[in-house]
Amino acid sequence: RTNVTPMALASTIGVTFVLIVPALVIGFLFAHQAMEAAQSIQLQVAAGHFDWVNRLWMRLQAHFPQLSPAELPAALRNYGQQAAQFLAGRLGAIVRHAAEFLLDLTVTILAMYYLFRDGHAIIERLRQLLPFEAAHRDHLLAHARELIFASVTSSFVAGAAHGALGSLA
Repeated sequence: RTNVTPMALASTIGVTFVLIVPALVIGFLFAHQAMEAAQSIQLQVAAGHFDWVNRLWMRLQAHFPQLSPAELPAALRNYGQQAAQFLAGRLGAIVRHAAEFLLDLTVTILAMYYLFRDGHAIIERLRQLLPFEAAHRDHLLAHARELIFASVTSSFVAGAAHGALGSLA
């Protein structure tokens, strides 16, 4: 029992740093890259590097002749303000979802620690609570273990296949 707690703590920290931290870092980097890409595209469009934008503008002017190039910044500013108002209205939901995510992540890490530490005791208690004969109970738990192992393994294989195909693409 004395060796279980440090090992459970080490396993929890290991899983957190191997799986959870990289996923969070990738998510933040993705958001940062998306913002940088949007700014870069905006600057390149303003500099006239995209001919298709000019062609699109010509088509828009053909359909809406009252819209002049001088009015474009004002129209874009108006749409930007509308988008900002929409996002401000949704800010409460964004903050709530972020807080829920952090709470769920904390509960998951704590549950993982206690399952690493007390997993055998939990299974033993579950074994005592099941209202079946000993042979049927053992068969049921073995079958559940195989099912969980197969589910995790198939998810890992599918993720590896998707990653390999995504890399090739």
